[in-house]
Amino acid sequence: MSYFLSILPFCPSSTYRRPGNHSITQSSFNDPCDPLGNGFDSGNILIPMGATSGFPTWNLTITNASEPIWFFCKQLIPQPHCPVGMVGAINAPTTGSMTFQAYMQNAMAHQGNSGVSCIFH
Repeated sequence: MSYFLSILPFCPSSTYRRPGNHSITQSSFNDPCDPLGNGFDSGNILIPMGATSGFPTWNLTITNASEPIWFFCKQLIPQPHCPVGMVGAINAPTTGSMTFQAYMQNAMAHQGNSGVSCIFH
């Protein structure tokens, strides 16, 4: 589940609709599965099993619409979400070496755990 977002506003509730806990955590192009120091983090957002409406929302204010913003899901259960492609970008270049596709390849090549594990009951 990967998304390329090039328009504003960004609404994660339309992005992460798979049941379970997810996050929208800022990262960098070169280190896609680890939180960026002083970056944004939605915290864990629970998408209830079987939900078809009423999805949680989380808003992000974009202050520079010309710079790429990279993000990932930091959840580790039942497996790390980032290395299986649960990543996204806002304003990612469409050409050159830093495209969304290259970012997703970086994420899928990530070795080891990343992010933060949590379980809600």
